[in-house]
Amino acid sequence: MAKWSFNKKKKVCGILQEVLEFRGKKYLIIGIGINTLTSIINNKFKSITLSECTTREIKNIDILEDLKITYENFLNDMNKYKISYLEKKYLKGVRWFI
Repeated sequence: MAKWSFNKKKKVCGILQEVLEFRGKKYLIIGIGINTLTSIINNKFKSITLSECTTREIKNIDILEDLKITYENFLNDMNKYKISYLEKKYLKGVRWFI
């Protein structure tokens, strides 16, 4: 899964997910990669960095903290709300390429 940049022509991040089974239980493993300060070179698609999309200073520690807080809030909200509310709250304006 990939998230395209605001100009919709270059990839800014990717999300990997895999389900693993261990001792009879299934676990979802999620990995994300965000091109913050450097981008990858790939013949299949063009990429861009967050620093190329903004004039703001990009700090990886701030991005990590924001992701952590948002994910914790999402997990708390999962127990309280229906999926339609969660989609509106967390996916508003997001366009995904799968």
